[in-house]
Amino acid sequence: MKPFLKIYGGKFYLRNFIIECFPANWPDLHYKEWCLAGGSVFLKMLGRLKNEAWLNEADWPTFLIWFAIQNDPEAFHQKLLKLKYSEEEFLKQKNILTSKKSNIDVAVAKFAVLRMSRAGMGESFAWSERLRGGQPGDLNAWQSSLQGILPLSKRIQKTRLTNCKCEVLLNNEQLTRADLVYLDPPYLKEVDGGKRTSKNGYALDMTPEQHEDMLKAAVDSDANIVISGYETELYNKYLNTDSGWNMKYKDVVNHSQQQKNKKVRREVVYRNFT
Repeated sequence: MKPFLKIYGGKFYLRNFIIECFPANWPDLHYKEWCLAGGSVFLKMLGRLKNEAWLNEADWPTFLIWFAIQNDPEAFHQKLLKLKYSEEEFLKQKNILTSKKSNIDVAVAKFAVLRMSRAGMGESFAWSERLRGGQPGDLNAWQSSLQGILPLSKRIQKTRLTNCKCEVLLNNEQLTRADLVYLDPPYLKEVDGGKRTSKNGYALDMTPEQHEDMLKAAVDSDANIVISGYETELYNKYLNTDSGWNMKYKDVVNHSQQQKNKKVRREVVYRNFT
C-alpha cells in the first residue's frame, strides 16, 4: 500500500532496501515498528505479515492521525474532504496545531500541515505548476492521499497502536527471537553539524541521551532489531561487530532538500543478525 503521509525523514525511497535487510522469515515474525511516522515500511509489508503488528509513534499529533484512521475513519476523512488545498488553509491548520482542539481536529491539522508542506517539514506551503493527473502535482498528491484513508482503516483494525518513546518500549518489553523490531529514529544532530531544530525537521526530536538509551536497550535485546539512519560515532560505538551487529549501506538522493541538484547521502541499516 502506498504511503499516505508526506513526512520529513520518511523511508519511502528506501523501504524496499530496508525490507531486504530483514530476516528472510520476516512475514512469520511478530513485527514492531516503534518509530512509525508515515509508516512507509509497514505499509509495504501490509498483507504479508502473518501476525498482528505493533505500531508506535512518540509524537502525539502524528499518533492521532493513525488513531483516527483506525478508530474514526469516516469522520476523519470527511473533515479532510472539506479542506481546500491552499496556502490559506495550510496556515490555518498550522495555527490549530498550537491551540487546544479535539483529538480528531489535531489529527486533521497535522495531516494537512504535513501533506501541504514542502518535503513534509511543516514549514512552507508546497506548490508546483508541474502537472500530474491533469492538475498541479501537489494538489493531485493531496487528493490521492485522501483516497487511501478508508481502505487503510479496514486493513489496520487488528493492529496494535501506541504512543510512547521507543527507548521506553525497548527497555520494558520482554522480546524474543520471534520478534522483529524496526526503528527509524530522528537522526542525531551531528549529521548536519547541529544546525537542525525540531521546527525545521522532526516533529519530536530525540536528545543524544535518548539515542544512547535506545542503543543500549537494542544491544541488550533478544529480538531481531533493525535500525535505519545515518552512520554516526555514537551508533558505531554500540552497534558494531563486537556486540553482534552488522551494517548495510545504500546511497540515496536526499529528497527533503529543496535545491534542484539534490545531494546523495549514504543511509545505513544496522541489524543484530546475519
